[in-house]
Amino acid sequence: MGKREHALCQAKANHASAQTCAGCQGVCEACGDGCSSKPSASASRTAKLQILWAFLVLILLMLSLVSCRFFIPVDELDANKRMELFPPQILQEPAAVQGKDSYSFVYFADIQVDERLIAERRAPAIAVLGDYLKKNPVDFMISGGDNTQSGTSEEYAFVDQEMKKLGLPIFWCVGNHDFFGDGWQLWRDYYGTTVRVIKLPHTSIYILDNGAGTFGEKQRLWFEEQLKQDTAKHRMAVMHFPIYGDVDYILESHAFSREDQTFASLFERYNVRHILMGHSHLYRSVLVNGIRYITASALKENSPSKMILRVDVDANDVKTTVVPIEVDGYLSWKVATP
Repeated sequence: MGKREHALCQAKANHASAQTCAGCQGVCEACGDGCSSKPSASASRTAKLQILWAFLVLILLMLSLVSCRFFIPVDELDANKRMELFPPQILQEPAAVQGKDSYSFVYFADIQVDERLIAERRAPAIAVLGDYLKKNPVDFMISGGDNTQSGTSEEYAFVDQEMKKLGLPIFWCVGNHDFFGDGWQLWRDYYGTTVRVIKLPHTSIYILDNGAGTFGEKQRLWFEEQLKQDTAKHRMAVMHFPIYGDVDYILESHAFSREDQTFASLFERYNVRHILMGHSHLYRSVLVNGIRYITASALKENSPSKMILRVDVDANDVKTTVVPIEVDGYLSWKVATP
């Protein structure tokens, strides 16, 4: 028998357990014949690939375990679950608005305070916003979400403290970045619910939660029930993920386009005329079936196009004005007043 022909030993007829030469270690396990053949190059490569794949699977498993808060949904990241844990709030007008027939607020989105940067670079646009407000007073502020970059305690504390220095009431919307890490627990500690309606003279402003990509059925039912009872002349909604941008649904933002269409139909049916959004870091404004959809560009430190939206309301009208924030040299900021 040839040295490299040990696929089956000669004793096959007499040995029911006869088998191939096991790795050609020198002796056939079935008949004891000597064999000097070595594993082929292809067999050696196959064995190495198997070891490599096993190693990669192990690494991926370890990463998924350490990073599950980022990549694996938990109960709290379900919109319906959040509605159960923290029911929506109905908020009355802030003190600054009481007794007024007209009032103003500023809307902005995606500050994304990043703790990896030194304090001066984390959110320089907040200081510029403060400069604008000194010259152009408003009554309160609304954030469109992504207030933090990574949802850390330092970021939550920083943005909360810096915004309080501006001395105005602020109403927060939740964004996807605000859920990162321990963000959901921190949000609960700072703000409680993610869904609110602010009742103002002539106006209702609904702060909705699609920060994890979807509104959920419980929020839709609550929203529609509120709209059925709402007698305000002006109705607005705030959310993080855009529904419309340019002329089409923004399917690239998330996969819930059917749900988006459902909410768009509610806006049209119940006369919710202004929808304020964020997330995409680009300014867009489009009129669809009589509804004005405005996506604010980001105030994030490295955003190439920054803006705030001023909203002036009276008994007859709602006026929106884009206030761009321009960069004048490295980290030297100024507000371009319209």
